[in-house]
Amino acid sequence: IISELKNAKVAMGFLEWAGNQENYKHQEGTFTKVIGRLGKDMDFAAAWNVLEFMRQHGLHVDYAFSIFIHRLKSAKMVDGVVKAIDSMKQLDVIPTVPLYTSALQIILKDNRLEEARRIYKKMRELGLKPDVKLYGLLISGFGRAGKVDDALCLFKEMQGHGIFPDTVTYVGLIRAFAIAGNFEGGKSICAEMIQNNCLPKVLSRLELACALHGMSSMEQIERLLQDIETKGHVVSVFTYNNMLQYLLDKQMLSEAIKIFGRFSGDNFLYFMEVYLSTCLAFDLHLRYAYVHGCSFYTGIGYVFHKYQIIYFFLHLMGACIHAPSLYIYVCVCVCLGMFY
Repeated sequence: IISELKNAKVAMGFLEWAGNQENYKHQEGTFTKVIGRLGKDMDFAAAWNVLEFMRQHGLHVDYAFSIFIHRLKSAKMVDGVVKAIDSMKQLDVIPTVPLYTSALQIILKDNRLEEARRIYKKMRELGLKPDVKLYGLLISGFGRAGKVDDALCLFKEMQGHGIFPDTVTYVGLIRAFAIAGNFEGGKSICAEMIQNNCLPKVLSRLELACALHGMSSMEQIERLLQDIETKGHVVSVFTYNNMLQYLLDKQMLSEAIKIFGRFSGDNFLYFMEVYLSTCLAFDLHLRYAYVHGCSFYTGIGYVFHKYQIIYFFLHLMGACIHAPSLYIYVCVCVCLGMFY
């Protein structure tokens, strides 16, 4: 009956009536459905009253409370999440690490660092021990805000408790260093990540900014790639794309050309990869022409003749047919090349 009643308040009224009937016993699952529906309607005051009703009638509130938190998060009601977490003792909810993790996720996403510190401290005072997921969440959250000291402190705390960092934790800490401009510190963490074989599928420009920091030759870059591949990690074309863009921004054109030649063969398996690599290739040619004072077409001729990047052209026509935006991009690049 509850599933058929579309109006949550009507459903709650029915449950109150049913509770006065003979041989009827309230069940947690039924009230949980009502709370979920009230949350979907964003009537959180009524949902809280249902939780109170459950507690007063001796029902377990824990699962229903987690649904309540989930609905608050979906509605981006950060203040509501904070208030609920602070008030869950009133409902006799048993505090758990997953519950705090869920709450801290949206609090950190809203960049409320002081609130996150307070709630995390409260959780620790309750005797709860964070797991690797919560540590990764905290490190990433503080890292996005550039709070590298907080992120590093949490990282060391985690290791002190015998918890091994995972990929999310390493990436969060490396990005914290990168955002704070401490690329040297991020480089050492990146080396540790590679050593412990916790590499993500794709290295973003922030990770690469740390990993490539201080490298000035293709030999150093090759050693980094070999270290990654030695761990059985296949360097994706998207990682190469990010590396190309980093090298281009650093005006390391010769290295960028060699990197493009390194992955412009069998790695072109998917259309999206062709699309991204094509755009970067034209960007590379334009920059090469600009730096060396030659025409765009001379730049293309030199690059493709010296490094024999011919496979690129075999995909260009097919890529342009399937992606008009790529065709426009190529035309714009060629037109701009006329001015060099």
